[in-house]
Amino acid sequence: MAEGTPIKTVVVPSQCWRARHVTRAVEWLFVAACLLPCLDTGPGVVPSSPGFVDFERGWQFGLVILLGGWGGGNNGVPWSANVFLVAGVYSLADGRYRLAVALGFVASALGLTTWWARPYDTIMIGYYVWQASLLTLALGAVWVLRRSPPAQAAERDNGQLPSQELVT
Repeated sequence: MAEGTPIKTVVVPSQCWRARHVTRAVEWLFVAACLLPCLDTGPGVVPSSPGFVDFERGWQFGLVILLGGWGGGNNGVPWSANVFLVAGVYSLADGRYRLAVALGFVASALGLTTWWARPYDTIMIGYYVWQASLLTLALGAVWVLRRSPPAQAAERDNGQLPSQELVT
């Protein structure tokens, strides 16, 4: 390198604190929903094989639904909200706030299809906490977008500015 040539340094700014707080709130709500009962599928029955649980009856916890809810019937439509939730959280963390808003509202709408796929009297507290995580992403991303500098938000959403690094 020739003398007198300026060295470009990469500065990684701290992530927007608003986006970080919204992301954490979504994560905490989602984890809480996984630990709570989400659906009541009727009275429990004795498993047909010793040591195995029958997932067709009884309370269904969020983690069980997350791991196996995508398969079969109409369950895949509400479950697909999880895909949009994850994409929205990554978009928010990456500084693509407009995309995070859109993904958050799509996730919320897909989560509401649970009312179409399941009878209302089978829905339990875990579902509402999960839906709160979806709405927190959507509304939190709107809040972050409205509070971010307009030029910066537009440049990041158009792909003109690297999301995590600035060259000075």
